[in-house]
Amino acid sequence: MPRMLAVIVVGMALGLLGMLLALYAVPRGRRSVNVAVALSLLVGLAGGLYGGHWLSGLIAMCQSFVLSILLGEPLQSGLELPEARWWRGDDQGRREERVRELVQIGEAVNMLPAGDRPWCSMLGLRVRLDVAGEGATLRVGDGLATRVEARREGEGGKWVVETYIGGEWEGLVGPTMELAEWLAERGGVSVGMRNTLWEAIEGFRRRGVLDLSALEGR
Repeated sequence: MPRMLAVIVVGMALGLLGMLLALYAVPRGRRSVNVAVALSLLVGLAGGLYGGHWLSGLIAMCQSFVLSILLGEPLQSGLELPEARWWRGDDQGRREERVRELVQIGEAVNMLPAGDRPWCSMLGLRVRLDVAGEGATLRVGDGLATRVEARREGEGGKWVVETYIGGEWEGLVGPTMELAEWLAERGGVSVGMRNTLWEAIEGFRRRGVLDLSALEGR
C-alpha cells in the first residue's frame, strides 16, 4: 500500500508538470490537440519509468491531457468545448469587438498601395485581411506568433473566430488602427513624409504614444 501510494503521488506530480508544459506550449500553436497529446504521452512515459508501475504513467497521462485541454486553447478538432479562458477575463463580447476592430484595420491596410502596407505593422501588430469572393479570412500576429485567426463565409456574414490568444498585443490595436486609417485617408506614404513618419513610430516605441501631428499638411 505505501508503495502504491507513492506511485500515485509520483503520477500526480508528473501530471502537474505535464499540465504546466502544455499550458506553455498549447496557447502558442494552432494544433493544440497534437501538442497536448504529445506532452501527455511523454509525461506518462516518464511517470511509468520513474514510478515503476503502469498506474503512475496512466495517472500522469490522463491528468496532463485533460488539464491541458481544459486550461489551454480550445481544440481545433471541431469539439465544442466550454470557454477555456474565462478565468483570464476573455469576455466573448469584448473579443468580438476586438475582432471587428482588427477587420477595420485590415480594410484600411488593403486600401493602401502594396509598398506602403508594411508601415501599418511598424508598431508591432501585423493584420492581414484576405478577401476571396464573398468570403474572407483574418490573421493577426505580433511578430512572435499568430494571435487571431477568423473567417467569414459570405458577404456580410458573421465572423467565426478560430483562434484568439489574448495578451499585450491587444494594447496595439488602437494605435495601429489610428495609423492605418490615417495612411488610408491620404492614399499612402509620400516620399516627403517618410522620415517624419518614422520618427513618429520611433516615438511610439519609446513612449507608447502615437503622435502624428507633425505629419499634418504633408
